[in-house]
Amino acid sequence: MSQEFGNNGPEYYDEYEIDLREYIILLWNNKLFIGAIVVLAVIAAFVISSFVLSPQYESEANIIAPNFQLLNGNVVSNEDYIAVLTGDMVMKEILDIVNQERSKDNEIKIQGLLDRLNYSMSENTDQINFKFNFNDPEKTQSILKQWINIFINRVEEFLVNENNSYYKNIENKANADYKKYQTALEKLTNFGSENNLNFLRKNLDNKESKVIKLNLNIMDLKNVLEAEKKELEYITSRLENTERYLVRKNLISDEFLQKLQAVNSQTSLINLLNTEEEFLNPEFENLINREINLSTRITSKENNLENYIEDREKLNQEISELQKKISVLSKEKIIIQDELTNSEKSYNISNEKIRSLDQALAEREFNFIVLSTPNLPEDPVSPNTKLNVAIAAVLGLMLAVFIVFFKEFMKEE
Repeated sequence: MSQEFGNNGPEYYDEYEIDLREYIILLWNNKLFIGAIVVLAVIAAFVISSFVLSPQYESEANIIAPNFQLLNGNVVSNEDYIAVLTGDMVMKEILDIVNQERSKDNEIKIQGLLDRLNYSMSENTDQINFKFNFNDPEKTQSILKQWINIFINRVEEFLVNENNSYYKNIENKANADYKKYQTALEKLTNFGSENNLNFLRKNLDNKESKVIKLNLNIMDLKNVLEAEKKELEYITSRLENTERYLVRKNLISDEFLQKLQAVNSQTSLINLLNTEEEFLNPEFENLINREINLSTRITSKENNLENYIEDREKLNQEISELQKKISVLSKEKIIIQDELTNSEKSYNISNEKIRSLDQALAEREFNFIVLSTPNLPEDPVSPNTKLNVAIAAVLGLMLAVFIVFFKEFMKEE
């Protein structure tokens, strides 16, 4: 298998074969240069770390912030505490403290301050660890201490405000429910004084009783009228078949006739003494009187019947209007009573809620537990002079070796 090496062939690469011994000799020959570079890097790192970079001190504190259940049922946890810790209100107060002695050009911004704060939360406990670094040990301790104090005060203030706000809402609702109850009670009282439903119902019962009596009277009167009309028809029928007048014949006796004939022999004159007399039939007269009396009674009863019917219609109309009025007023009263019942029930619920909230506030107490207050740092955490010097020495050595190799490479070219 052939191998291609380009136009110059393998001889070209032989010129650049690495001879480790030559490189070691090369580095040894330049040991003073390499040492000088390393020393310069170390000195530069030491000077910068000691005199240029400002030292940073770190203060640490630990607190326990237990979860707290508000009166409204919401639970305040570590995440909520951190939101308060880094919130605008707390940050503004801390910035005012930090920037008291600084000019506007040198003022620390919110993000710059947050970058100096480290916090961590334990998953199994309610512990929060705070670490804060600053360029002055006393200020580092003071700022972290004030930050935690402001944070605790703001959290407690937040909890109190939330509970008070919820309590106030329930209290306002209870007051509103009580006003509704008083309004409904007053409304029901005024309704009772303006509308006497019992009196209206009694009045309705009386009218209905009168209608019942009128119906009975009308029924009885109709029955009597029906009987009397039948009797009138019977009398009228008899009148039609009864003679109004009767004829009475007055005849002379035979003995008297004989005496007259003995005196006077004219028969025609004697016959004139026999007469006929027409008179009113007593039966017909009796029937007429009965007919007149019955007609009078029937007319009177019919008038009474019409009056009864008119009275009944009038009463029925009054009863209908009274029933409508009672129905409307009864519905209105039921609505008012429902309002009273509901408002009283709602007020009792709100009142009971307030009592339970009072008990909960008395039993529920929130306290941050400070496990360790911010310490006064003695040694700066940065810059780390030893680490910086070590890193500078390594980097200086690498730079010096690179320069030596680069110079050698340029000579060979």
